Amino acid sequence: MRKYIALVLALILMLGLVGCKEKTVNIDFPFEVGDVETIELYRYAGAPVSAEKKVIDAEETIKDLYDRFEGLTLKLKETEETTRHRRKTVMTNRILGTDLSVSALGLGCMGFSHAYGAPTERKEAVHAIRAAFDLGYTLFDTAEVYGTQDDPHDNERLVGEALQGIRDQVQIISKFGIRFDQTSPEVNKPLIPDARPATIRRAVEGSLQRLRTDHIDLYFQHRIDPEVEPETVAEVMAALIREGKITHWGISEAGEDYLRRAHAVCPVTAVENRYSMMARQYESLFPVLEELRVGLVAFSPMANGFLTGAYGKESRFDPKLDYRSAMPQFTPQAMDQNQELLALLRELAQAKNATSAQISLAWMLCKKPWIVPIPGSRRLDRMKENAGAAEVRLTPAEVAALDRRLDAIPMSAVFGGSRVAARGSSGPTQKEQTEKTVER
Repeated sequence: MRKYIALVLALILMLGLVGCKEKTVNIDFPFEVGDVETIELYRYAGAPVSAEKKVIDAEETIKDLYDRFEGLTLKLKETEETTRHRRKTVMTNRILGTDLSVSALGLGCMGFSHAYGAPTERKEAVHAIRAAFDLGYTLFDTAEVYGTQDDPHDNERLVGEALQGIRDQVQIISKFGIRFDQTSPEVNKPLIPDARPATIRRAVEGSLQRLRTDHIDLYFQHRIDPEVEPETVAEVMAALIREGKITHWGISEAGEDYLRRAHAVCPVTAVENRYSMMARQYESLFPVLEELRVGLVAFSPMANGFLTGAYGKESRFDPKLDYRSAMPQFTPQAMDQNQELLALLRELAQAKNATSAQISLAWMLCKKPWIVPIPGSRRLDRMKENAGAAEVRLTPAEVAALDRRLDAIPMSAVFGGSRVAARGSSGPTQKEQTEKTVER
């Protein structure tokens, strides 16, 4: 086995030498010099059929390989690719709409900058997003309004930075069409919809710049603007697709009428709606999604983390920075009320050799092949745990039985989203927010 490992690595080494010319290649071998008696080296001059074989059996010569190629680590593991900017693991892909291939789960990136406490330190956040890619995530969700008071667009800048070098291997979601009422004292500030064509045009140009890309793979209308017809929004999306600035579009928190009208003008690839075991109201839309071949990107798939079972009555959240401080499912009363639900998740997790979080995600993954949840996390262990949900199998009968049990369990209220205010509400406009950022 050791000789085999040595042979494989030596082959890689020699192939690299041929292709690198004047460049320096460094390799840290995963074996000790004394463990290997003989290494067979093959040098290829053009085609493999012209290989020249050389046998190295001197310990000092083998040691020279360590000295010459120290630094680069090649590990033997079951991976798709081992190069620096390629995925190290593979997650099963799903199709949104008719042709957008994405990882079975996406990563919700909002929490690095917005709504879940103080923002993550920049270097740490970039590392976490790249680590998610190594775990098999290819779909990354952000929006122009995910940010801090100092930088309202921080999250897009972060995602753009983190995905540099791997942009052609990932799909980016961003969103347009809302701003926050910054005059509100609430931690969860009201949303002000604005889907006027000129606003959309400004939004997409700003997002492309911050994301460091020439196109957005899936561009969502963040919330419906009651003052703008769906046909008008769809016409702008069709124009942006023709211009190559976006490749697919969708609607967040979409209902049937708005979806059908928009889809008739420019086909919608996906809706991004709140969906979890505690928020199932959009299941009534499923027949329409199947009819139109529209996918569902499920946000808050674990009810803002509640369904992980990681929180209790003692959990506390910053009332100035963390939306969970105002979410009904995290109150002490709700904790008592939801014990039956949490017990059900633990029961199923034990039966499937999984975790509660994985069961809550597997339930929707196994329900429809066009559902893609985007759980948010800042922790690598949680990202890995969530990715594992794609391997948990629930039969159609098990999913149906689980639905029936969920129907019968009393549950507390769950966070239903930010309050929507009229466009005439006070607060900075999108243009003013952008100008503030530029001034920084």
